[in-house]
Order: sequence, then structure tokens, then C-alpha cells
Amino acid sequence: MKKYSLSILLLPMVLLLLLPSCEDFLETDSQSTYTDEVLYSTATATEQALIGAYALAGMDEMYSIRLNMYYTMSSDIEIVASDANQYNDNERRSIGHYLATSGNSQLTNPWNALYRAIERTNLIVANIPQSPIMATGTADDKKKMQQYLGEAMTLRAMYYMELVRNWGDVPFKMEATSPDGSNFYLGKTNRDTIYNRLIADLLVAEGLVPWIGEGTVGVPTRITKGFVKGLIARMCLYRGGYSLRAETNRMQRGSDWQTYYELARQQCKEVIDKGKYQLNPSFANFFYKQCQLQTDAESVFELGFGMNESSELGGYIGVRVHENSAKYGTTSGGVLTYPSYLYMFEPKDTRRLVTCAIYGIRNLSNRIRDSIYPSPVDYRVGKWSQRDMTEKYLQMKANNSTKIFTGINWPVMRYSDVLLMFAETDNELNGPTADAQAAFKQVRLRALGSANEQAVNDYMAARCVSQSGFREAIRDERALEFGGEGIRKYDLVRWNALDKIELAKEQSRSIANSGTYTRYDGTSVTVPTSIYYKYEAGNPEKLDFASVALDLETIPLNTAGYYKMSWFPMTSASNKTKFNDFMGIVAKGLTDHPNRHLLPLSDATVTDSKGSLKNDYGF
Repeated sequence: MKKYSLSILLLPMVLLLLLPSCEDFLETDSQSTYTDEVLYSTATATEQALIGAYALAGMDEMYSIRLNMYYTMSSDIEIVASDANQYNDNERRSIGHYLATSGNSQLTNPWNALYRAIERTNLIVANIPQSPIMATGTADDKKKMQQYLGEAMTLRAMYYMELVRNWGDVPFKMEATSPDGSNFYLGKTNRDTIYNRLIADLLVAEGLVPWIGEGTVGVPTRITKGFVKGLIARMCLYRGGYSLRAETNRMQRGSDWQTYYELARQQCKEVIDKGKYQLNPSFANFFYKQCQLQTDAESVFELGFGMNESSELGGYIGVRVHENSAKYGTTSGGVLTYPSYLYMFEPKDTRRLVTCAIYGIRNLSNRIRDSIYPSPVDYRVGKWSQRDMTEKYLQMKANNSTKIFTGINWPVMRYSDVLLMFAETDNELNGPTADAQAAFKQVRLRALGSANEQAVNDYMAARCVSQSGFREAIRDERALEFGGEGIRKYDLVRWNALDKIELAKEQSRSIANSGTYTRYDGTSVTVPTSIYYKYEAGNPEKLDFASVALDLETIPLNTAGYYKMSWFPMTSASNKTKFNDFMGIVAKGLTDHPNRHLLPLSDATVTDSKGSLKNDYGF
């Protein structure tokens, strides 16, 4: 067995490339050393090593903000905040507008962090089978070690998936770093090969971990069988979908896509049939509970963070707080959305104003209240709000203009995603089956409410009767359901549908300038020139979402007690100019390089690879 200091076990393989020599890397002042025999000789110590592999997800360069908020933008429903003076080649917003170059300073650390996390999982996967517990331990300890092995294999797959969907073909190493340096400098492996191996690993891992609520695992912040199956499905959709290929510099679909769709369908169906998850009856309540640092039966897996330690949910993404109020401090709300997304929702869709924050929290004349924006350039993705935070967090945030991490967990997968992945794969393989439509209906009925079931049935009768019609309905539903959750960009890629971004920009310009647009179902829509709204009874700070009338058919006949505000196309000329200029920036990189959704390797990564790596895709 090899011998490591504990501190070296926590160092990433890729940092070897940044240090002058292996001898320097191996130097340590630690007086505490552990052999593999010691580290993996007890289930407790092994679990601590596993927790270390989970913990890296909370880093700033991982899922605290960069991987889930910078790298997932922009799409046809989300935009990274920006104006003409706020992005350049070395700035985070250029990533969101497909303008990143190899000199971008935001590329190196996430790449290194992912490989660092992979190295931790590689060590765990290599050492658990060799642990004396597996030969002579108790049945209970053996079961725990098998579970930890399955969790580590799944984490490794998730981390590699991030590398592949952001960079394409990448170095692929499934064993721990060799002390002789023989596997330091690896070239790229084709992404299909990577996905094939990871899917095979996950099929093993799902047999090692329990369902949530079984054994000792009762929280969605630990990997369980439901998430492993859901991740297999997500990865199969990427493997069977489109992506930009280095060989041709064109979008190409993965080979034998039906095989992967069938596997995805099977895995999702098994999750559904098991009955371990359910949709929260209230879409808004799921995200309220997240802000309250509570988990929900809808959550298949979420990365667990800590207050004041990690997570910018509710800060960089969420309802914006403008002035430094005594109650909420300030937040940037750096992830925006389009008018076309706001009007993609039907008036009765409860997801609409939860997801699309057309308002910010303002401190005006010493009165803190929700204030609707006069310009569409200010709309945020609003699922997480300072209003919904715990009292403990608000006490820290009050009168504090500095950033305080919210600790809100990142929702890697919700049950609604499993339902819609099942509907999508079943439809692609078999047409609009009854099972596929039933899964779809669960998501849409939750959004519109049981009182509107007939409207849901009518909608499905109009859009879900043919394979092609149901396909588009599912794609639209995924947009409505997952705004701000880091899913849409990668959906557009795998569908070869990045041109939807330009369509969203065109529709949004039309709404802002003329108040008319064509909806996804082909109907022409006119938005009102004035809107009406109220504040909640007994809470004059907070908008009453149910009262907000944004559509001609919802404007109240009796407007007494309502506030009135000029709306499209009555916004000012300066607001229109500002908005049109902004739309010219969104996803600008795709104008010159259509479909170049992948990121370049950073200059530092290429240099440190000693010639084993180079940039592709026209970078």
C-alpha cells in the first residue's frame, strides 16, 4: 500500500501541473500520516474521506456560483447580467455570452477543482475494494463500504459530466494519480467513450446505494438510488444527443441514440414506479423551503451547503435587493430573463412570477417593498428571495453590504425532471403514449392547479397528440419548469436547438417595442399597455402574485384598490433603446460562431499540460 500524508490526500492531481516538481508537491510539514490501510480500515474514516469528495462541490469555483450560474448561461430563458461595458475576454459574463477565450481568468479554477474532486473519488474507488473490511468486516460495515463506493462512483461521474458538457473531449483518468508521474499528462478522450464508461459505472453504483429513506440515508444531500438512476438518464440524453465535435467542428448526434434513450426511459420509469418522490403541491413552496434550508420530498439530489460558508442562491441569482436596507442588505441578482419567457407562461401558471421576478425589493422613502420594474432589462430569475430566508440569515445580512453566503442547497435534480425525462424518452421511442402523457400532466397540473385540470386537458389535447407536437410541448414545459436551475442551456445543446436563443431575443424585442409577439403555439398575442397589481393583505411590502394582471384577459373589470403601471409598448424610449442594445449583447458569441457552446481550455491549462492538450472547436 502507498503512504500519503493526510494533507496530500486532499490535494488535486491537476495541481501537480502547477508546481515545479513532484518533489516539491510531496513535501509536507504534517506530523500526522496515514497509510491506506489506516484510512480505509474503518467505515467511519472512509465516510470522512467521502465527505471530503462531496465538500469540494461547495467551493466558489464549483457549485457555490461558477459551474451552476456562470457556466450555464445564457439560454432562451436565462441571461447573465451585462451591458456593453460589463464583459470582456477576462470577465465571467463573457462565458455566459459565448465569448470566452483561452485567456479568460474564470476557466482555470473550475477545471482544476473538478479534477481535484475526481482525484478524491478515484482514491476512494481504488481503496474501498482493498479495505480489510471487505474481507473480514461485519455485514453492516461491508454494506456501508459498498454504499460509500457507490456514492464515490456517482460523484465522479457527475464531476466528469460537468467537464464534458462544458469542454467536450477532456482528459479521462479513472485511477488515482501515480507517484511516478506516469499519468500526469494525459491527452483528450472522446466524450462518447467517457459517457459509455461513466454510464457503465453508474449501472454498478445503483446496485450499491439504497433508495432514499432506506437504510441510514434519509436526506437528499446524500446520493441514493433514485439520483443514480436519474443521472444515468441525464447522461444518456447527453450521450444520445447533439454536441459540437472537434473532428468536424459541427453539431453531431451521438451514435446509437435509441439505445441510450431506452436506458434513460427505463431508469426514469423505475424511479417513478418506486414511489419514493412526489411533487410538492406548491411550486413556490419548494423554493421557499430551500430558502429556509429545509429539504423536500421533490428533491432527488441536492448539494448540501452551509450558511455563511457557501452558495450564492438568493444572492447572485434571485430577486434583487437594491438599496442597503436595514432588513435585507443588498443583492445583485445577476441572472436575468426575457420578456418572452415571462409571456411564455399562461396567466394561471403559478410558476410565472415565482420564476420571473419582474420586480425588485426597494427601500424607497424609508419603506421597503416590492417594486415592479419599468424596464424589461431588469427582470431577474426569482426562485430564491431574501424575503424567504431564515431569521438567522437575515440577522447576519441586515445593514450589511458585504456578501454573505446563503447556504441554500443547489438542486441538482428534482422529481419533475425525472417525470419530464421519462415523457421525452418514451415519446421519442414510442410516440405520445398514455404513460408519457400522465408523467407530463403531473408537472403541468401542479403548475396550474387542480381547479384548472380541464384547461390542462385541453392544452394536452391540442399539443400532445402527435410525436412532434408532444416533443415541442415537453421542450416548452422544461423551459417553464426549470428556469434558473442550470438545465436549459444543455437541453438546447442536446436538441441542437441553440437557435431558440435568437428567437427569444426577437420575440422579446417585439414585446418591448410593439407589445405583440407570436407564442410557441403559433398564436399572435398582444400585451396590455397598462398592468394592475396589489400587495398582500396585511403585508404591504410584498406583491400579491395572484392579483398581478399582465395579460389583456386578466385585467380586472373593477380596478379599485389596484395600482396601475404603464406597460409594453408604453415604456419610455430610453428604456426601449437600453433593452434593444442589451438584446444585441445576449449570446453574442453565437452570432459569429453558431453552435460553439463549448469553452476553450485556458492558456494555463494548455501550458501546464506539457504538450498533451490543445484547443479545438476553432479557438
